[in-house]
Amino acid sequence: MTMQCVRSWLTLSRFLRTAAGKALAISAVIFATAAPALADCSIPAQQEERLAQVQRLALKTHSADQMNCAADTALVAAAAAPDNPETQALALGVVVQTLDLLGSLKRADLMGVDTSLIGRIQKLSQAGLKLARHARTLAPDSPDIKVLQALVMAVASPWLDVERSVATVRKAMLLLQDVVDTAPETMGGLAYTVLGRIYFDLPPLLGGDLPRSITLLEEAVRLNSHNIQALRYLAEAYDQELEEDKATDVMRSMLLLEPGPGEYQLFADEWRLAQGLAGRLQALELRDALAAKRQVLLNAHPELLTRQSTAVGGHGGDHPLDGE
Repeated sequence: MTMQCVRSWLTLSRFLRTAAGKALAISAVIFATAAPALADCSIPAQQEERLAQVQRLALKTHSADQMNCAADTALVAAAAAPDNPETQALALGVVVQTLDLLGSLKRADLMGVDTSLIGRIQKLSQAGLKLARHARTLAPDSPDIKVLQALVMAVASPWLDVERSVATVRKAMLLLQDVVDTAPETMGGLAYTVLGRIYFDLPPLLGGDLPRSITLLEEAVRLNSHNIQALRYLAEAYDQELEEDKATDVMRSMLLLEPGPGEYQLFADEWRLAQGLAGRLQALELRDALAAKRQVLLNAHPELLTRQSTAVGGHGGDHPLDGE
C-alpha cells in the first residue's frame, strides 16, 4: 500500500516559495539545536540565511543531495523558531518534497544498492511526523497545516510497520476530509488531490474507493487546471473504470501545460507516466506527443532525472532492440 510518490504538486511548490518569503520577513535570529545536517551540507548560522538556503535548494527536486540539505536546513530553521507557524509550515513542505524524492529513488533501487536510503527515509519520516504534531499545536485550525500534516503522514506511511502505516493513512484521510469539507480551496484544492490519490491507491479492503477517487480528482482539476498530477491520476482512475475516452481526453489536456521553476522534475515524471498509460491504451499518437513534450523538457534541463529503466542482475530495463 504505497503512496507511490506524493509529489510537491505545483500548489505545494508555490506555497513553499510564499511561505519562505513570509518566514524571511518575520523571523528573528534565534539559535537552537536540531537534527544534525548531512556532512556535505553547510547550514548557515543566521536564520535569515537558512531560510534563503531552503528557498533556493527546495527548487532542486531532481537532486537528492540538495533536497536532503534543504530538509536538514529547514529542520534547523524550524527548531530555531519553534513558535513561528510559517517556518514550521515551510519545513513541513520541504520534508514532504524530500521524502517523496528519496522514496522514489528507494523504490527504483530494486537490488538494494544504496543501503543508506532507507535509514535516511525513516529518520526524516520520524522528524517530519514530530514536526507536524508540533505545528498543529501552534495552529490547530489552520487548513494549510492540516494539509501539510496529512502529506507528511502519506509519504511517511509506506516506511512504517504495516499496522502503524494503515493507522497513519486513515488519520491523514480524516484531516484531508476535514479540509475538503471546511476549506476546499486551501493550497489550490490540494486536499482533493491527495485524498483522491489515497482512495485510488488503497485496496478496497482498506478503504479504497475508485468512484470516490474520481469525484475528488475531478474537483481537484476544477479548482486547479494546472495540477498535472491530479490530471494524470484522474486519467488512471478513468482507465480503471473502463472510461478510456475520458482517460485520453485528460492526457491530451496535460499536453497543454507548461512547468514553472521547481516543477520541471514533476512534469517530466508525470508526462512519462501518462506516456505509459497512453501506450497501454493504444493511443499511440498521444503517447508519442507526450514523449516528445517530455523530451523537449529534458533537453532544456539535462540535470533532471530521466527515470530511465536499466537492467540489473538480468532483470528489468528497456528492450535491447526497440528501447520500449
